[in-house]
Amino acid sequence: MNQSSALRQLEIILEQAMTRADNAQTGLILMQAMQLPETPCNLVSFFTLLHKAKEEAKRLNYPKVDRDIAAIEDLQTIFSENHAWGHPWSVFSGRIKTSNILSLLNNLANSYHNQSNNLFLEEDFLQNLDNDFSSLLREVIDSELPKTLKKEIKIKIEDLLCCIRNYSIDGTEGIEKALQSLVVQLEIGDKSTSQKTCSPVLKNLKVAAFSLLLFLRPGFWDVAGLLPDIESFWVPKFHELVEFRQKIELHIDEDSSIKSICGKITGTNHQKRKLPPGKLAKTLPPEKSTKKLSPGKSVKSLPPGKED
Repeated sequence: MNQSSALRQLEIILEQAMTRADNAQTGLILMQAMQLPETPCNLVSFFTLLHKAKEEAKRLNYPKVDRDIAAIEDLQTIFSENHAWGHPWSVFSGRIKTSNILSLLNNLANSYHNQSNNLFLEEDFLQNLDNDFSSLLREVIDSELPKTLKKEIKIKIEDLLCCIRNYSIDGTEGIEKALQSLVVQLEIGDKSTSQKTCSPVLKNLKVAAFSLLLFLRPGFWDVAGLLPDIESFWVPKFHELVEFRQKIELHIDEDSSIKSICGKITGTNHQKRKLPPGKLAKTLPPEKSTKKLSPGKSVKSLPPGKED
């Protein structure tokens, strides 16, 4: 299954690197595996990925996880103490083989995915996101928004674009964090403007940011009663986001916040529904959507795919 964690990305990069000749230059091998320009300064991205993988492993809680974290720290030490750019790959490949680090990273990545449930975004999805928010950035720059507000929003969009373009390092989690920051700025911006209605530029940006943030959160679909096709859920298509965005747009006004949008959607979809890719399903018959409960008990939300 495709996963967006730093642990999974590190495993993929090292796995690709292990197929290369031992006498090849380490820096070039790593840059090719990471699909980055072959310059020494980009080696920083590899060390950033190592650090993020270790931080993800620290969030896990299972027996002997400290031993696995120590293995990643050992990997950091190997690349730090040796000249990671100019040394031959054999300096590192032998240690990777003997430490069985690839299997360890695979197990850690699976554990992290089961705990975090992040969606995986494919290259065409990311490219469409890049195009969308680049266009929105130009709208903001050309707008008549207050100078200070325009500057703050511009910074947040640029941060988001950076995460989209560095997806192999930042993953879905990085995009979510940048979106959260942008959403907060948009909500502050609405309160700071004297306009009685939402600026068209702010509205377009809010629709794009709110819909993407909710779309990337699997838990929201269950709360809203909108359960997607489980086979394609973890690798969504861009047209599904576009259709979801159209639904969000119906609820956007000058006072909209991410909290109010969630309330409106969950309020109109309080019964459990199945969601084929990109489409809202019909309401379940009453006899199938509710069950009789003993006094004092309530229905608990079930994991996707187990409602029946």
